[in-house]
Amino acid sequence: MYMASLLRGFLLTLRYMGIGIAFKESIRRVFGINYMYRNISVNSNDVFRFIRNILIKGYNVYRSNNEVVVQTPFGEVGANLTDMDLLGVLTEPLKDMYTCAGRGNLMFICLLV
Repeated sequence: MYMASLLRGFLLTLRYMGIGIAFKESIRRVFGINYMYRNISVNSNDVFRFIRNILIKGYNVYRSNNEVVVQTPFGEVGANLTDMDLLGVLTEPLKDMYTCAGRGNLMFICLLV
């Protein structure tokens, strides 16, 4: 069961991040050598999973100055490096959870469905 989980994680990484990052992540986990992904220091499993989950959703993630920025269809959302885990809400099914009522170019309210 554990090996199946590891294999699934490796295949997800390979599919969404490429063979280079899959190799770097394997090295990081075995030898503890950190690496950079789009100027974001990947130094823990949580940071790696955050980045991979954002990429699985089809969003773009990068670092700008002291912030981590995620580009979504709704616009860019950023947070301080220390508060990067707050952006994890973007991995939720936002289009399914919220609907917006608007008229023309005006948006009135977003409702939780």
